[in-house]
Amino acid sequence: MNRGDEEEENVSIVPIVGMGGLGKTTLAKLVYNDERVSSYFDKLIWVFVSEKFDSAEIMRAIIESDQGRCDVERMESQQSRLRKTVSGKRYLLVLDDVWNENQEAWLQLKSLLNVGEKGSKIIATDNIQAQSYTRPHLHLPILLFCCNLF
Repeated sequence: MNRGDEEEENVSIVPIVGMGGLGKTTLAKLVYNDERVSSYFDKLIWVFVSEKFDSAEIMRAIIESDQGRCDVERMESQQSRLRKTVSGKRYLLVLDDVWNENQEAWLQLKSLLNVGEKGSKIIATDNIQAQSYTRPHLHLPILLFCCNLF
């Protein structure tokens, strides 16, 4: 899963965009469930996002995937627990069905997740072609011709 164009960041983003029903989630599941992927990453996390991009709910889901129920309500405490969850670990986070055009909200969440070990990846499946990822999107019809994802 090496793209080679993000040398300065520990965590890189792989957005997969396309119309509904094309298989974005299926592709992400194939990657997520591949044994080579699970042996490469220390932690695998899957979060279903949907139309409401709520950073607090996304953080809660990431924490719960690692530590069980998350009762923390204060944003600062939640951010601290999120950092502890991914800090120093090479992780793969799939944010499935993201509908977010708010670049500020995306960058805020990304900054909290950037404490992962070098080689960490975030795959975001997206029905809209938002500019919030600050990098080119991978359009699913093009990806379907790829035989080797990493």
